[in-house]
Amino acid sequence: MTIDIISDDFALDCSLRVLAVTKTSATVRVIRLFDEATAPAVTAVELSAPEVSFGGPHHKWRFLHGGNVIQTGFDTKEAAEKAAEKYIELAKGV
Repeated sequence: MTIDIISDDFALDCSLRVLAVTKTSATVRVIRLFDEATAPAVTAVELSAPEVSFGGPHHKWRFLHGGNVIQTGFDTKEAAEKAAEKYIELAKGV
């Protein structure tokens, strides 16, 4: 099994391989770790627009990107749209 991790601010981006699992812990190995200093520079990024929708009483307003739910729990559509815009800006490195 592998675990892909990306933080909200995109500073941490890595993949881990699960080597062993117990009831209270897991032993993992880092198989990929993104390093901003050595990564090739990106000059232009085209990303698809996120989709904002109402996910019901538990999810409330949310936004999706690439068919995946990114963040939920917004009280208004406007708040979800603002968070989606910030997400895209971070993804583009703006």
